[in-house]
Amino acid sequence: MKSAMRLTGGLVVCLAGVLLAGRIGATAASNWSEGVAARSDKPETKIANSWDPKSAAAYLDGRLTWWMEWPRAQRDHETFCVSCHTAVPYALSRSALRTALAEQAPSPNEQRLLDNVTKRVRLWKEVEPFYKDVDRGPYKSVESRGTESVLNALILSSRDAQSGHLSHDTHMAFENMWAEQQMAGKQQGAWLWLRFKNEPGSGRFGLLRSCAGRRCRWHRSRKLLRSA
Repeated sequence: MKSAMRLTGGLVVCLAGVLLAGRIGATAASNWSEGVAARSDKPETKIANSWDPKSAAAYLDGRLTWWMEWPRAQRDHETFCVSCHTAVPYALSRSALRTALAEQAPSPNEQRLLDNVTKRVRLWKEVEPFYKDVDRGPYKSVESRGTESVLNALILSSRDAQSGHLSHDTHMAFENMWAEQQMAGKQQGAWLWLRFKNEPGSGRFGLLRSCAGRRCRWHRSRKLLRSA
């Protein structure tokens, strides 16, 4: 179990590092702008800190509500697509507001997302891929499986990290993910990732290849998780 939690921590830390890098970059840019303003001939303009966690939470909840109800996001078995661009950022950021808002449990939208992911994990062999070859072109079925398997494991393990215990559903999510890992060829060690011609933001290797595959190396500890 300790090995499994180390793997979970590695995955979350890697992806959090990517998000943190963006945040640090934004902070550096802000500091640079303030320095330029201080050296200019114009009077320095002070901007009040107007960030409001309640407003942030309301915005995030609103965006996920829209996504969960959007007809094009609906999938089989009364589930919805867990998107890289909406659902995943929500899952990682909404829970971070819980302390600031004195919340003791996931918000209704958080719970609905977790229930959706859990349902698809449990019905992994029954649910259809998010995108299928017949509708979206070659490789979309396998790319969908690879992408979703990683996102499911990320979302559920991020939730479990707060309690320090991997649930049975999270173990199942990891098993589904390991089954999608490429074991031979040029893509060995990676997961096929959805491609919609949005490079470099999407690709068969995706974030997992650049982050977990090369930096965390946690996928090489596959046997440790299975024996935990």
